[in-house]
Amino acid sequence: MLGPTESIPKIVAEDDIDLLMLAVPSATASEMRRLVELCEATGRPFRTVPELRSLLSGQVSISQIRPVLIEDLLGRDPITLDWSGIQGGLAGRDILVTGAGGSIGSELVRQLANAGPARLILVDHGEFNLYRIEMELQETFPDLRFSRHLLDVTDASAVAALFRAERPGIVFHAAAYKHVPLLEDQLRAAIGYNVLGTRLVDSAAADCGCERFVLISTDKAVHPANVMGATKRLAEGICQSLDGQSPCRFITVRFGNVLGSAGSVVPLFQRQIARGGPVTVTHPEIERFFMTIPEACQLIMQAAVIGDGGEIFVLDMGEPIKIRYLAEQMIRLSGHEPGEDIAIDYVGLRPGEKLYEELFYDSEDLIATRHPKI
Repeated sequence: MLGPTESIPKIVAEDDIDLLMLAVPSATASEMRRLVELCEATGRPFRTVPELRSLLSGQVSISQIRPVLIEDLLGRDPITLDWSGIQGGLAGRDILVTGAGGSIGSELVRQLANAGPARLILVDHGEFNLYRIEMELQETFPDLRFSRHLLDVTDASAVAALFRAERPGIVFHAAAYKHVPLLEDQLRAAIGYNVLGTRLVDSAAADCGCERFVLISTDKAVHPANVMGATKRLAEGICQSLDGQSPCRFITVRFGNVLGSAGSVVPLFQRQIARGGPVTVTHPEIERFFMTIPEACQLIMQAAVIGDGGEIFVLDMGEPIKIRYLAEQMIRLSGHEPGEDIAIDYVGLRPGEKLYEELFYDSEDLIATRHPKI
């Protein structure tokens, strides 16, 4: 009523506004970034209402205002899924998830539970992570049939016995070591878990008559400059080489960083900001692709049901985001000014890090699927 959004700084100054409310739950991430920059220019506090999909789901109400989160600025347009196709491909199946207690694996378990499986089979070698997802399923999905197995995917005898006993129809292989600098001098663990572990699990899937096997891969497998990326590229090759040798269809899904994962830069920046800084960024020009964990898992499920076998599905990650921008915005959203209240230190690239990541090789024939985000 008082003017367009470009006039926010002028209106705030003229009318002595105390608080700005961003009541635009359907705004895209780029629109939110523009609005937040205008609000930040006023020096006044600002809040937002929940996103539109949360309002429509009934999970929250319009009255639940909250601070703007970094996810609001980095998330993207809500995705539209073919839920009937997903449920048609997954409902009534016995589904096994390795790494079921991890960041990706646990969210995948939650999403799969909503798809109506006959049974979920949870596998993880971390005791606490497995316990935590077990407790959550018991509370949230009391009627869901599931089993859990504290098991290392590099244990050949245990993997073979598990598949003989459980006979899963579909496997999502999310178990992996993923921390790039840590794995640079941990070759035995990286190759053992990411390569040999994948070989054991997908061979067991083929031997027991699984219908589909889905490997969770990473953009770091493209022109790998580090041990982690190289091991995941090998895992991709293993799955493609096995496709066609049995009725099991082997499918790979490749994507970039996810917000909120255990090894994500976001919780690191939050801890550094909470103690007053400095926030450490490796290089002023380093950039990464980001998506939220729920979005990634929904697209993994979609890819699983549209795959015919042998494909590497690449998720549409949008535009890459500079880590410097991420750090600056997180500092501002905490009520501080970067460089004044909280310093940003550039500490140099860590072992195995690249300035930017890629989602596919030039030699790979990138073609569209019937889903615009895959």
